[in-house]
Amino acid sequence: MKIKMIKVLDLRDLYEKIKTQSLPITTTYKISKLFTAINSEIEFYQTQLNSIIQEYGKKDENGQFLMTEDKQGVQVEQDKIAEAQSKIIELHNLEVDLPDIKFNLPELEKIELSVEEFNNLLPFIED
Repeated sequence: MKIKMIKVLDLRDLYEKIKTQSLPITTTYKISKLFTAINSEIEFYQTQLNSIIQEYGKKDENGQFLMTEDKQGVQVEQDKIAEAQSKIIELHNLEVDLPDIKFNLPELEKIELSVEEFNNLLPFIED
């Protein structure tokens, strides 16, 4: 199944929520297989994002990256912001292959999900 990298990142957050829940063995197996593949894609994402940061990140005189005021990211040279954003958008829109794993609704009954979390899992749910 093809899915955009940005959706893989959303699924990573879902995994953090459900990874400690006790579920039936078949559901646990499917979740484990799916999230093993997702973790592999996340490693690729992190490597690529790190390359973008290395290329566009602003550094101080000691070679350390300068953080944004909110400490949530790395500063980028003003004239390179659009180029860096373009590369990040390209990375987020990259289509990756995940196993074609499907869940039916009864398999997921024991998992409490918000509407947003459910929507992230929707491509893997069969009617």
